[in-house]
Amino acid sequence: MKSIICIFCICILAACQSKHESITIDSSNGSELMVCDVSLLGEVKDLKLSELIEDFEIIHFDNRDEALFKHSWMYFSDNYMCVKQPRGTVKLFDKTGKLIGNVGSFGQGPGEYQSIMDILIDEPAGFIYIAPFVGKSILKYNLKGEYLSKIDFEERLNKPRLFLNEDPSFSLVNLCFKDMDNKFVGANIQTNNNKEVKYAHDERLLSNFKNQAGQNVGFNNEIWSYRNAPNFPFMYTHTDTLYHYNSVDNKFNARFALKINKDKTKYNFLIFHEFPKHYLTFIVGGDPGTLLVNKNSHDASYVRIINDYLGNIDASLRFQDGYYYWVYEPMDLKEKLEEHLLTSICPKDQVEKLEKIISTLNENDNNLIIRGKLKK
Repeated sequence: MKSIICIFCICILAACQSKHESITIDSSNGSELMVCDVSLLGEVKDLKLSELIEDFEIIHFDNRDEALFKHSWMYFSDNYMCVKQPRGTVKLFDKTGKLIGNVGSFGQGPGEYQSIMDILIDEPAGFIYIAPFVGKSILKYNLKGEYLSKIDFEERLNKPRLFLNEDPSFSLVNLCFKDMDNKFVGANIQTNNNKEVKYAHDERLLSNFKNQAGQNVGFNNEIWSYRNAPNFPFMYTHTDTLYHYNSVDNKFNARFALKINKDKTKYNFLIFHEFPKHYLTFIVGGDPGTLLVNKNSHDASYVRIINDYLGNIDASLRFQDGYYYWVYEPMDLKEKLEEHLLTSICPKDQVEKLEKIISTLNENDNNLIIRGKLKK
């Protein structure tokens, strides 16, 4: 009897190890780094969007002429949405899509900008920050879009990314160049005293980022950071690791990485997203292209995400500030849904729902957004 129980336990243990064999935890540097070995993953699985998000909604933007926009990227808080336009003025909407106004303006004068890298809405404090593609200052506005001041830094910022902390402060990380004397990787700025800036230095990261594969880190590289989880997750192009910026200790910790045999796995680069419950990786230029890891269960798999809120249509994926979203011109969404209804993929009980959505789409209307909040 004991031998039978022993064999049973061994089988269960083997099954558990097999289920999560692609995940290991490395604590050698004082913090837990989760590593996923992609060579041990199986085939692509279908994943419903509803497993990642909730409160799915379709929002029609204000139709007034001054509210019309060409979309580049969007930024969110609980009650506000900012639209970044390609070489245009940032527009501020409330959460229902009603235009509040412009945030500053496009130009070269005080409170104006020409190129934008990131936008942060600090709704609790009542501020909006705009970070430049390159420059020594971040611009500060109120929630009406009116210019207030600029925040100066001791050296040039290169493609900075911003993050709102739990205490009254915000942080940034930026690119460091091999041929420039960059002294800091990140900085922490107090909300009520913008001159109080605490710089974050990390020689290990500076060395790593300045000597990736023998290349300079130039403007053809990016910082990927989308504010979808606490602790300021970010990564650089051509690296395989996601970092956290701990603004309290002013230190950087590696948190998630992929183990990839580059001779066998062909791809251009990786984009990591951290969600409250998952790590999501876009493998750009590789096949399969999307990898999902559950932080708690350590389940890891390649996934094909389908939008089960819209009849299992392929999910166009963008994530920012704790939201999944995608912006459509009305006729683009209409065409996409009409084509989808002609397939056998759409469940019969969602056909009427999609037809009602199509009936609300008009050619002369402003853009609309489909949006859902990431589950915590």
